[in-house]
Amino acid sequence: MADFDRPTNGLRFGCPGCGSGLRYDIGTGKMRCDSCGSAYDLGQIDDPSRNAADGLMDAAEYRCPQCGAAVHTSQTAVTSFCSYCGADVILDQKLTRIRRPDRIVPFRVTREQCEEIYRKRVKEARYAPEDFAAQETVEHFRPVYIPFWQYKGQAQGVTRGTATHYHSDARYNYTDEYAFDAVGSVAVSDVIYDASVSFEDETAQQLGFSVRNARPFHAAYLCGFYAEAPDTDPGLYRHGLTDYARKAWEKEFDRQCKYSNAEVDFFDGSFSTETAMTLMPVWLLAHRSGQRVVYTAVNGDTGDIVCDTPVSNRKFGILAAELTVLALAVLVLLSFAFILRPRLLAALCGLTAAVAQQVVAHVSKNLRIRQNRENDLTWLAAHDRGKKAKRLSRASGCHWYIPVLIAGGVAGVGAVFTWMDSYNYNQFLGSLISEHAWLPPVVMVCALISFLIAGYRRQNPADDTLCVLRFLSMALTLAAMFLTVEDMIYYLCSFLMLGLAALSLARLNGAHNAFVSRPVPFFGKEGSET
Repeated sequence: MADFDRPTNGLRFGCPGCGSGLRYDIGTGKMRCDSCGSAYDLGQIDDPSRNAADGLMDAAEYRCPQCGAAVHTSQTAVTSFCSYCGADVILDQKLTRIRRPDRIVPFRVTREQCEEIYRKRVKEARYAPEDFAAQETVEHFRPVYIPFWQYKGQAQGVTRGTATHYHSDARYNYTDEYAFDAVGSVAVSDVIYDASVSFEDETAQQLGFSVRNARPFHAAYLCGFYAEAPDTDPGLYRHGLTDYARKAWEKEFDRQCKYSNAEVDFFDGSFSTETAMTLMPVWLLAHRSGQRVVYTAVNGDTGDIVCDTPVSNRKFGILAAELTVLALAVLVLLSFAFILRPRLLAALCGLTAAVAQQVVAHVSKNLRIRQNRENDLTWLAAHDRGKKAKRLSRASGCHWYIPVLIAGGVAGVGAVFTWMDSYNYNQFLGSLISEHAWLPPVVMVCALISFLIAGYRRQNPADDTLCVLRFLSMALTLAAMFLTVEDMIYYLCSFLMLGLAALSLARLNGAHNAFVSRPVPFFGKEGSET
């Protein structure tokens, strides 16, 4: 059996051949010595933490002096980069004792594979800043084990509902309806939930962790790797576990028999669960830009990646110029087909402004949800903001295509009736583009309705001012359509609406970059973000 020491800075697993420190090699799944090149199976190495009576193990804790983030490892190592705030600093080290995990899913994705996955993802992001693919950025990936609570349990309950049975004979068809009660039990296993406050639930769900490759924990797995300690109560997810069991019950019940409707009621106190702590492998990268941090996480078991890339201001400007040229080209082509009357032009500009409003409202909603971490149950529970989350979740914001559907539906109905009345293509076309056509005011009404449906809530007063100005310009244009005004008024209204819509869309780049990044975190003494 290999020797180990217990120095003042945590556990150290030494090489039996030369005494140098061992590390876990992802490619071979063995402990390897970089000094003499020897490799050992984990079964050949003792784990002194396994026999700890208090369930704790020694670990070296590394804490960032800038943001306070803390990770642990069983191997003495010095790192000069923080994967939570992106700072190039020497992390402070001290000896500590943490809860010993029950199981672990070892890394299977090597650093080289992780870097290749990341480069492929960044290559697909055409408008990402150039420094995202730089070698200096890629080298800052760090292997971190994230704690998860793993649940196993059984619940007893009753299913009550009604069922319908159809049968027939030579003369009649019969329908029998009857009520039923079904008593039984359902077992749940391998259900996992994130146990770290600093690791977002949304990211954990997108990475799709699984325990199928989990193994009994051995402290040697942490040699050369880092791990977070759990900072959430296992009882936090009891409600979600109950919902999971209910869905499993309903699925099995539906498989065995057919019914019209049913409800599942679990017996009080019948839901017994066992909880274990399992470590999941993540390659974590923090790319820092000013006071914002963009996180990238790669599942160290499957290779799945979560990487929200920002948009370069320079590339966004080029894209905006290309879209402007395209829009002008479309208008030029339309001018060859028919004369674009001022009223119809103003209506189309109003519809464009409504679509822009829908897009801005949708991005605004997603940004607010992420900034307030409304979907992060562990963070909300740690900060006692459950009630606030329910209030904030009542968000407004619709899809951009709603104004198009509204305008298209109303215009389509009107077109059918106009066509039925005229039976003449030229007369029908004239009714759409003439000076007193019915189509422009209908489109403007639909645009205003969709504008109000979108809603708009931003924390920046400048955005609220733009919203009010856009609405007033659209309302002014609609009023002008019911009055006798000169063509120049419609052109001015069109210019105003497009200009205000362009200003709002120009701010989307900043909103998107704020959405995909986070403020530089500040962690408390126990490693929880505050």
